[in-house]
Amino acid sequence: MVLLEQVFTKNFFQNVFVDYFKKDAEILNIVVEDLLKPGENYCSEMKRILITYNTEGQNGRTISIVAKCTPENEYNAKFVNEMKLFDCELEIYGTVLPKFHTLDHFEQIAPQVYSCCTKPVPIILLEDLSKIDFKLVARRDGLDLEHSLLVMEKLAHLHAASVTLYEKDCDTFKRFDRIIFQETEIKDKIMRTCYDEVVEICRRVPELHKYVSKLTTPTVKDRIFNKMYRVHQNNSKFKVLNHGDCWTNNIMFRYDEAGILVDLRFVDFQGSCFASPCLDLHYYLSCSLQSDINDQKGVIIDHYFDHLLKNLGKFHAKAFPNREEFDNDFKSTCYMGFAGALLTLTVCKVTKTDNASAQSFINDDGVNSFRYHCFHNEEYIKEVMDYLPFYDKLGIFDV
Repeated sequence: MVLLEQVFTKNFFQNVFVDYFKKDAEILNIVVEDLLKPGENYCSEMKRILITYNTEGQNGRTISIVAKCTPENEYNAKFVNEMKLFDCELEIYGTVLPKFHTLDHFEQIAPQVYSCCTKPVPIILLEDLSKIDFKLVARRDGLDLEHSLLVMEKLAHLHAASVTLYEKDCDTFKRFDRIIFQETEIKDKIMRTCYDEVVEICRRVPELHKYVSKLTTPTVKDRIFNKMYRVHQNNSKFKVLNHGDCWTNNIMFRYDEAGILVDLRFVDFQGSCFASPCLDLHYYLSCSLQSDINDQKGVIIDHYFDHLLKNLGKFHAKAFPNREEFDNDFKSTCYMGFAGALLTLTVCKVTKTDNASAQSFINDDGVNSFRYHCFHNEEYIKEVMDYLPFYDKLGIFDV
C-alpha cells in the first residue's frame, strides 16, 4: 500500500481547501498522528492531520482533520475488501449524507466531510469532532439510560429521514440493499470461534450449564449462522437506512459547561444497509449498554418507536409502521443482536489488546492471547449471563 505520509502532501491539501473551503491556501506544515491504539479498529486506519496554513487575511492558522483509510495490515485489508466496507462508507459520506441535508428539518448526525477520494488510495477526510468537544465514552463502561435514549432519538431521526428520501427516489439506497453480515471465510471463522468460546463459558459457569445443550443441539448452530448471515432479508415491510455498526465506539457525545449531555454524532458507516430498523436496535442493545440498565431494554425500544413516529411525521413520510409489525420484526431480527453479543461485546469488555488482529484472534488461543482475554474476562461472562436468557426468550435457540 502507498504510505499515507506520501499521499498527504501540501499539494493534496491545497486541493482540499479549494474544493471544500472554496479558497486558496498556502500549506506551511503537515503533521500526521495515529488516532487509535493497536487493536482499537481492525477495519480502517485512522490518522489525525494537523495542517498549518495561510489564506487571504488569515496567516498561521491550524486545522485538525481526521483521515480514514483502508487498513495497512494485509489480513485486515482482505477482510475489509471482501465485505466492501470502505466502499459503503465512501458512498455514505460522499453521496448519501449530502442528500439528507437537502431535507427540511434534517439535523447534523455525522461529522462534516471535507473530501472523499479513491486514488491514489481510498481516503475520507472528516471534521475532527474532538476539536468541537465531542467525546467517546469508554467502551468498557457502556452507556447509561440518558445516553441510550439520546442515541435512540438520533437513530429515529436518521431512519425516518431515509424513509422520506426513499419515497422521493427509490434508487437512493439501491447500493445498500446489501448483506450486512456477509458470509466470508474470515468472518465465518471469527464468528464460529466466538460461538464455541461461549459454549465453553457455559460449561465453566454453573449458572449457565443449561445453555450448553441449547447451544450444542444438532442443527442449532448452523441454523443460527444461516439466519445471521441473512438477517437483512427478513420480511419487514418497513425498511430504513441502518447505520449498521451502532455501538459505543462509533458514537461521540457533546456536553455543555455543566456536564449536561446535549448532542451526539455517529461515525463509521461501513456497515450501512437498507433493511429493518431493528437491526440497528439489536446491535446497539447487544453491546453498548451499561450492565446495570440491561433490564431497561424495553424502555429504550419504546423510546425509539415513539421518536420514529414523530420524525416520520416531521419529514412528511407516507410509510408508518404499526407496533405489532415492529415487534414481530424485532423478534425475527434477533440474530443481529446475537452476533453483536458474540463478537463486538467481547471487544467492548476486553482490557488486553496487545497483538489484537483478526488473524491472531482465529489462530491463537493461548493463555496470553487476545482471544483468551476476551473470553476469560469476568465482565464479559456477566454479560453472557444476561444476554443468553434475553435471546432465549426471543426464540433464537428454538429448534
